[in-house]
Amino acid sequence: MDGTRHHGLQNASVCRCTSHPPLLALALILGLIISLSSIAQVVAPTYYKDNGVMRLEINGPPPFCPGCEEWGCPPCFQPSGPFPFVSSMWITGQHVMPHDNAGADLSMTTRGPTGNAWNPTQGGDCLSNPSWLTGYVENLVIDGLPSANGTRLDVDPRMYNDYSYGGPESCRGHGFRAPTKFKFSVAVGDGLRYAREHAVLEMSIKKEPGTPDLVKAASELPAAYPYASVMRYAYYSVDGITFYPLTPPGYGNDVMGWPLLVNYHPPGGTARCVYASTQWNAIQNPHLGIGMGFCAKRPVSGGFSHRLSTTHLTLIWLVGAPNSNELITDENWHTVRRMMGVGNLNTFRAVYQEALGKYPDWGWDSYICGNGVVEPGETCDGGACCNSSCQNICFAENWYTVYRTYDGYDHDLKYPGWTPGGWVEGPVFQAANIAGPGRHALFTCWLGHDSFVSSDINCEGQSHLSRIGYVWTGWATGRSPFYRCRIWGNGEHFISRDANCEGQHNEALLGYTY
Repeated sequence: MDGTRHHGLQNASVCRCTSHPPLLALALILGLIISLSSIAQVVAPTYYKDNGVMRLEINGPPPFCPGCEEWGCPPCFQPSGPFPFVSSMWITGQHVMPHDNAGADLSMTTRGPTGNAWNPTQGGDCLSNPSWLTGYVENLVIDGLPSANGTRLDVDPRMYNDYSYGGPESCRGHGFRAPTKFKFSVAVGDGLRYAREHAVLEMSIKKEPGTPDLVKAASELPAAYPYASVMRYAYYSVDGITFYPLTPPGYGNDVMGWPLLVNYHPPGGTARCVYASTQWNAIQNPHLGIGMGFCAKRPVSGGFSHRLSTTHLTLIWLVGAPNSNELITDENWHTVRRMMGVGNLNTFRAVYQEALGKYPDWGWDSYICGNGVVEPGETCDGGACCNSSCQNICFAENWYTVYRTYDGYDHDLKYPGWTPGGWVEGPVFQAANIAGPGRHALFTCWLGHDSFVSSDINCEGQSHLSRIGYVWTGWATGRSPFYRCRIWGNGEHFISRDANCEGQHNEALLGYTY
């Protein structure tokens, strides 16, 4: 189901004024006052989450509302309250996402079976009236991150109240409070538990009496509207490792060259990650540019769109499920976790691997053991060798070669499940897929923009990406040692069998290999 709403309408102002006559505009204002009196709101300031790489503005003030009259609208009804979502965003000091309108910025939505006709939206309605903030925790511990890095907003959402495309006239006016509750949580990485290019998103939905069944596949979880002039080029990945440019028929991956108000999805309809970048050829140059995007634990639907409000915007979104069969039918809380990453494509891929290795669960995206499908997180789903956690207990031992790669900036490793950009320099060691006597595990870790290898599952206090496999701990006939090396000039790490580290610094013995 393609229910993505169409914020940023062409030839429409930010405040979404319509051609209602003045008396109707007054009625809308009175309706808003009546609605406000029946909802227990809280007053919260605008505040920020800033880890030195990402800066997020939370609960931003009303955006500037220019030039409504030029479209023949009555004077703007400018809301006085802040907007309960991530209202603006910076990456390494660059402003990448503006505070534009109630249906944009960075937030969550849900939908019923009728699509846009039942569309509770975290930010507010199509007239840019904000939804109701009913509670918030300004500093919140999320998944082991410091409380200063995390926050949660409790929101009673408005119906967005825009049923179709077509410009300002498609806005049906003041959106009433939907009988639905949202919780939106975000935490930015601290450089220890998670990389500073990593943000954890948790989105929860609770349906109340009067709400139809909610369709996860029609719910944007999340959606963001960065500047199209910055996050201009669209990419996607089905597995989180190999990325492709999203090129609609007749167009390249440049969102600014696409027609307005058209949603484009990855070929095949599903993706695990969506990523927008400043770099037009990020596949060939994954170490260049900056970008932002989202990843899910499993392939779901998502995509991109070109929007125009006060400026050109790139809509990036993931939905809650791959198909319309997954519904919220009861009145319990339902939560999904998603990863938001920033940086170049190499960094973005590394952040996703970090999420896969560290998230304790992904909410409803976590795999369903016993459904007959081997999903991410499972190694089997049925059969004599499959335990109750869908892990294969009869693995055959398999040894594979690990190769050293280089992309011109960083050395990395290629092994099953991880294929970095750049070129292969050669084999460096062999690893096994299972533990055994005389073996220890090695892990790929992340330090700033440098990948390195460690035998410490906690990555010596840095960010953990993935397990490479198991290697021999001691010497035996035919085995030779291999080492972690560091380049004297820039501190970049690589692996070598040379005890002199090819003229660089020998930092650690990692194990032995045949």
